[in-house]
Amino acid sequence: MSPEFERLLQAFYERDHCEPNQRGRCERNVCRLINDALQRMPGVSYDHVLDPAPAGPMLKITLS
Repeated sequence: MSPEFERLLQAFYERDHCEPNQRGRCERNVCRLINDALQRMPGVSYDHVLDPAPAGPMLKITLS
């Protein structure tokens, strides 16, 4: 597994298990990591990642 993917999974975990007062910071971290990855994927947008296409539903549930 790539280190970048591991960081994203860790960020999802932290966001889903953090204290309520840390939720905003954790959510921003997840979004930042996704946006960092999207910068290296020309033609793919944040909305495209969240689209309920083949890989989308899992991300949509996780990010909402």
